[in-house]
Amino acid sequence: MKAERSARMMWWPLIEPSFWWIRVRYGFDMKSAQDGVAAIRGSRADVLLIHGSKDQTAALAGAERLRIANPQHTNLIVIRGANHEWFSEDRPEVMNRVMTWFDAHATSY
Repeated sequence: MKAERSARMMWWPLIEPSFWWIRVRYGFDMKSAQDGVAAIRGSRADVLLIHGSKDQTAALAGAERLRIANPQHTNLIVIRGANHEWFSEDRPEVMNRVMTWFDAHATSY
């Protein structure tokens, strides 16, 4: 539980403003979503999912279900050997893939 709390504290500055932006820009309150698959299925916003292949906290199958729910607007990056806190030797490669995704989607809004 301590690792989960630390991860929340570390990622809060990214996640909370993102939720705020989605609410303002698209009128969708992420915190009120009861089912991620239903929420993403009807979305027209491009979504990037990042998941560790060795995540013991959240199963990779959940991220795959989200991607399958809206493959036109959803990309999934699986980080080899990474756990829930996203520790992996592939960090530079992953950051490159994330930045490439942002570059590709920067003009879509």
